[in-house]
Amino acid sequence: MLGMRAKDLQWYLLDTSYGGTAGIKEAVEKVLEKSFVQKIRIGYEIRTLERLMNELLSDDGRALIGLSDVKKAIEMGVVKELIVSARMFKDKYEELIPLIVKAESFGAKIVFVSEHHEKGEELIGLGGIAAILRFPIKFYNTS
Repeated sequence: MLGMRAKDLQWYLLDTSYGGTAGIKEAVEKVLEKSFVQKIRIGYEIRTLERLMNELLSDDGRALIGLSDVKKAIEMGVVKELIVSARMFKDKYEELIPLIVKAESFGAKIVFVSEHHEKGEELIGLGGIAAILRFPIKFYNTS
């Protein structure tokens, strides 16, 4: 179990001025610097959105955009990763909270994405919410 978790960790190489305990303390302080942590978070958001774009481009039905389709997928329990723009979350908080809770109850990972970078703006342009699915599904218009 530990081996599986360890391979999913991200490792960073930091330069320090000291060795031993003083070097470890300096490395921890660098990691805790807001700009460093922010860069890590933005990098994570960008990688998540790149995975979404790859799924959308593959057109195999494993990714959805827009509130209506994402809501249906959450109700079906097929969402693996729910990606929500922070701006949309602020604007539609009351509507999104029950969906997020339901998605989490089915084991979905929730990713909030800032609009303070280009990929975050792209998500807003795609409707502000998207999902990567556990398996492909297609919705058919019944009207």
